[in-house]
Amino acid sequence: MAVNYMTSIGDPKQLEALLKESGALAGKSEKRIVFAGRSNAGKSSLLNCLTRSKIAQISREPGKTRKVNLFHCSFLKKVLADLPGYGFAKRTKKERRLWEELITSYLDADRDNIERIILVTDCRHGPADSDLDAMQFFKDHGFQVTVVLSKSDKLNQKATSKRRKEIKELLQDSKPEKTFWISSLKGTGVRELSRDIVNDATRTD
Repeated sequence: MAVNYMTSIGDPKQLEALLKESGALAGKSEKRIVFAGRSNAGKSSLLNCLTRSKIAQISREPGKTRKVNLFHCSFLKKVLADLPGYGFAKRTKKERRLWEELITSYLDADRDNIERIILVTDCRHGPADSDLDAMQFFKDHGFQVTVVLSKSDKLNQKATSKRRKEIKELLQDSKPEKTFWISSLKGTGVRELSRDIVNDATRTD
């Protein structure tokens, strides 16, 4: 298969063993692309569309992804890391704290292999304050951030033009390295993002 599930990390204590030579990531020298975003931002749909598979679960229930899930994608030539969503209102404070600890621990442990963070946000509502905070967190920790504005098919031409201007202003201070407008449902922008992930050369406004 072109896309293979590797492992899931639900406890920071797993990281040391997984990242060692004998662990689940042994022999995978490809760079990591880390996918982050608010719950229900369209992250799972984007992963499935990019990999032409159904590797990520899709749910209307916020916080469905509760672990760091790792996949090896041969045609993208990367290891894909799917992070738990943030902004999950229906979870307890303890769960949120544990997930935040897990995310931070993974990023620190696999830092040298992470090429960039792809932060997914619903173009109709985001980037919200939590998205901007997450982006700043990633940048403060030295990671490059690509912003994906998902669900672009939900907007008509007039609304899209208006949102583009609003989002440009919202991102003015954050300055992500790249931005893409995506519709996982229609496939709009997915080829461009896929090509950029493989080549890390195409810059899109």
